[in-house]
Amino acid sequence: MMTVGVPTASTPWRLPLLTLALTLGLLLALTADTAVTMVLLWQAATTYNHCFLVLPIALVLIWMKRAQLAALMPRHEPLALIALLGFAFLWLIGRAGQIQLFEHLALVGMAISVIIALLGRQIARTIAFPLAFLFFMVPFGDVFVPALQQFTANFSVALLRVADIPVFHDGIMIETPSGLFEVAEACAGIRFLIANVMVGALFAYLALTRPWKWVLFMALAVVLPIVANGLRAFGIILIAYLTDNQYAAGVDHLVYGWGFFAAVMLAFLAIGNTIADPSADPSTDGGVDGFAGAFIGYVWRPVLALPVVALIAAAPLYAKLVLEQGPREIAIDPKLMLDPTLALDLGPACKADHAPADGWRPRFERADMTQGLTIDCGGQPVDLFLAYYAHEREGAELVHHANRLADGESWTRTNATWHAADIDGLPPALKKEELFGRAAGDRVVLAWYWIGGRPVASDWQAKAYRLYRKLLGVDEPAALIALSAPYSDRPDDALPDIEAVLEQHKGIANYLADLAPKAR
Repeated sequence: MMTVGVPTASTPWRLPLLTLALTLGLLLALTADTAVTMVLLWQAATTYNHCFLVLPIALVLIWMKRAQLAALMPRHEPLALIALLGFAFLWLIGRAGQIQLFEHLALVGMAISVIIALLGRQIARTIAFPLAFLFFMVPFGDVFVPALQQFTANFSVALLRVADIPVFHDGIMIETPSGLFEVAEACAGIRFLIANVMVGALFAYLALTRPWKWVLFMALAVVLPIVANGLRAFGIILIAYLTDNQYAAGVDHLVYGWGFFAAVMLAFLAIGNTIADPSADPSTDGGVDGFAGAFIGYVWRPVLALPVVALIAAAPLYAKLVLEQGPREIAIDPKLMLDPTLALDLGPACKADHAPADGWRPRFERADMTQGLTIDCGGQPVDLFLAYYAHEREGAELVHHANRLADGESWTRTNATWHAADIDGLPPALKKEELFGRAAGDRVVLAWYWIGGRPVASDWQAKAYRLYRKLLGVDEPAALIALSAPYSDRPDDALPDIEAVLEQHKGIANYLADLAPKAR
């Protein structure tokens, strides 16, 4: 009678691990720029400093599973090719649309898909959490900052009113008798939220076994830091009010914030410890009894590596051959660029002039041309701002998180909504932002995008349309068009003057069309 033994690492694992290492190395080589930008974000933004810990933690968690893995034999998993194809296409979309989040997410997803494809579902199931934990390497969360800012402002204002403290609230601006406070992006709490969710997921894996506890604890991991940040903002304003701005400002502000968050994190882990399951031991779960015997006689061959390599290479090659073939030289008519008032036809009722040097001016990174004009159509003068991108490339993108209608220094956005525009040739609704000027008062802005002659309102629609055209190999010029006017009492008071200029939008579009570059 033959005795069935546990497979050793020297026989079933050597070739699969070598193939896996070579395939992952090829993936990183083909997408090196994506990996580099991801690591640079970890380093540059304190929000993502914790990402450096993710891979080491995942490797330690896998090492804790070594006894179970030794009893399993690597097998092919062809179904993982579907996931690999999806992530490869997501990477291509990210490259075409200059969406780094998609590229980073796809890179991690492709790596996990390769592991599953070459090692098999049983091994992937055994190390499912460490593999999923790798997604914390993706620098993600900035999209939630505006909502967190608004919640923090609303929450702290509600508590100030409960405390019977006089307060005036306008968007993310809070004014009390002790001074004016702004819930800035750095005060939104996104850093603490992301780090807390990662720590919560790790704690739940190590200490909790029941699904309902996982759900409860992870919900607490999300809710607690958001509420805590609102309490922190309230506390800072309250201390400033009670001490006549002697404390809770400057260094005191930072010390109070970090000390508060540390206390909240300890309280969070203490709550988790009270519901921890004593029997939880991730190094022994995911039973493997019977698997080793079932795999005896199966011979692993690197045949699946061929389609894996083909899928890995397809997206970068397509990007190189189709997406990155932009014009070698950008030609913009210097006369139209230097003095648009001579070429901008707004009809007999409107007159364009150069904007004041100290006026409102949005921030759009690396645009090929920006113009600030003042347009008078018989009422209050309206400021026109144009940001023109002749050719979209890395760092010079029309829709980008760094591009904004308020520069964040002289101007702060207090509210963002939509404005219905019943004007032929324009989107049915335009972006509407209300801005607070530290030295120039308040103003309202209406804005939309112009992409190769097509007007588009929302960021995601503009990004999707540019992406669609880019995937077809078409890279069109595009621009942001923004009209703004100051107001004293209500934002709507400035809208009639802006709408009078909106009626002349075709003249603006024609001017942009004349700027279109020709590849040489």
